[in-house]
Amino acid sequence: MPVLAPRDDLGRCGRQQELAAMLSGSQPSEPWADEQVAILADYVCGRGRDDEAAILVQQIIGCRFVPTYRSDQASWEAASKIDQFRDGLSAKTIIWQLTGRLRRAFDLLRARAKDDPWCFHGTAIGLHGVVAALSRMRQLRAAPDLSALSDEAAVRRCIAAPKQVPRTVETEVQTPIVDQPLSAGTLVVLQLEAAHAKAPGEEMAFMHGHWSECPAREFVTSLLLAVWRKSMQKTATV
Repeated sequence: MPVLAPRDDLGRCGRQQELAAMLSGSQPSEPWADEQVAILADYVCGRGRDDEAAILVQQIIGCRFVPTYRSDQASWEAASKIDQFRDGLSAKTIIWQLTGRLRRAFDLLRARAKDDPWCFHGTAIGLHGVVAALSRMRQLRAAPDLSALSDEAAVRRCIAAPKQVPRTVETEVQTPIVDQPLSAGTLVVLQLEAAHAKAPGEEMAFMHGHWSECPAREFVTSLLLAVWRKSMQKTATV
């Protein structure tokens, strides 16, 4: 996948910049419809199911890459399987591998993405951070008094970091985590979700300021801000 290309890969760097420009809303088309924002705002206010909001998020992300992208219960369940597999091996995920269910989930999302690797990544992996953030917004929106909280502060509080991301050691490095130095080529899994809980911010959530910064940072934060502001115009349910 392109996201796993080396930091000095020129194709990766160029495509990352291109994606950031496209996802930031600099393109002529709107990244999402007002009706979609209104539905997600209703969810934040306590109305609607989790899977309905997730399917809509998948649709918004997918259409940014493939205008004809179609999300539904099947595509959301496929993305959920991939997300659970990324958490680590378990009896359930092993069964999924042996029975071919995991492969069918990959194949379904690749087909929906028209074999666009970036669309596949966004609709299979990236969307889970947005879904988690909306869930946190729903909890926050139920708080009794939000008058002292700005819209931007509310979104920052709800942003969710990826559970973990893989990285490769470029040169030998000493770390207090292990006794021996890590040699070049060692695969390291960064537990960003755990780190974000201790040091919340865009650096952990989007790797902001690093070579591997998520090109969807502005897209995600803008969507969440639009949903939060719309939710504040509505009445929350108990």
